[in-house]
Amino acid sequence: MQRLFMIWFLVALGVLFAGSVVLYAVTWSLQDSWPPPGSPSLPLVTLALATLLIIISSVTMNGATRAAFRDRQDTLTRSLGITLALGLGFLVVQIYNWAELAAAHLGREPTLFSFLFYSLTAVHAAHVIAGIVPLIVALVRARRGAYRGGKANGIRMLGWYWHFLDAVWLVLVGLIVVSYAL
Repeated sequence: MQRLFMIWFLVALGVLFAGSVVLYAVTWSLQDSWPPPGSPSLPLVTLALATLLIIISSVTMNGATRAAFRDRQDTLTRSLGITLALGLGFLVVQIYNWAELAAAHLGREPTLFSFLFYSLTAVHAAHVIAGIVPLIVALVRARRGAYRGGKANGIRMLGWYWHFLDAVWLVLVGLIVVSYAL
């Protein structure tokens, strides 16, 4: 039942993000120029850093899942802690990206591109925050030995969610960068 719930939950989130991607793509296609004149440059270096952080966090989450099912509690705890730190790092980099774009907008009119950039990345960041909470819970529970003896389905479901966020980020940042470059 837990797997079915998680699958439906991820399908629902997939629909939300797919709708967001379609909105962005349609808006992009209807514009005479994209990004609109007056749009600041993308913070490509920090977007790349955020992407690297979330990819590595997916790798460490995978390690946590494997460790949980192999009853390797030290590796599980360490992997969850690293995943948590990388997730928090991703959020810090996103806040920096938003601040950079906000500073670039000082004295300029906000553009539709900027609005969509903030919207897409903020919705994703909200879901990363929503994943940070169960990561903290899982880390505390792992330190207490709650996942011993193969009782690791919760870690597996958390891993599915985390990998989903990774995939969504790759699609979102890919779309934004490609649309900006073309």
